[in-house]
Amino acid sequence: MIVIIMGMSKSGTTLTARTLDAAGINFRPEKKRSSYPACPYENLQGCKICMEQIGIKKKKSLYLPTEIKDSKKIKTYIEMRSKQDPDWGFKFPYMTFVYPIWKKYLPEDHIVIGLKRTPKGLLSHYNRKGRIKLSKEKINRILVVQAYYNKLIDSYNIPIIQFEDFIEKGQIVLEKIVGRKLPDVRDGKKH
Repeated sequence: MIVIIMGMSKSGTTLTARTLDAAGINFRPEKKRSSYPACPYENLQGCKICMEQIGIKKKKSLYLPTEIKDSKKIKTYIEMRSKQDPDWGFKFPYMTFVYPIWKKYLPEDHIVIGLKRTPKGLLSHYNRKGRIKLSKEKINRILVVQAYYNKLIDSYNIPIIQFEDFIEKGQIVLEKIVGRKLPDVRDGKKH
């Protein structure tokens, strides 16, 4: 089973990956590392491929690509991960931009999950639940980027999980998509 998770940063992609990883779908093939990305559920090699595809060297908050390129590294990466684990997953915000290209290389039975969050919830996270005042320009940029991500996710005709539903109802919203019993790894302090 291959599971691809996409969605804007702070939309619940890490919670989704952590839940699936705890159920045996490996999102963390690198056991130890000291470089970016900080999230242990974002595979460094896959992240680099996605960033090369959109022409950047370092992850940028609220970034929207101007061009997207194909990469022969995708096929090699998928083959390598499939040899490591029969059940594996990949998550990275930029996967939302490059998924149509990756889809050409993924087996037909792969599972894709889109994550969304309400604008109010997203803005609450970005202003650190009231501790940071966001400028009107920053608020506008966050909402423009979110709309772009959500429009892409909607265009892919994939299962979508609303972050707030995941927090309220738990892993059952994800179990329906992957067809597997999953553990509850929610931590109320983080959300």
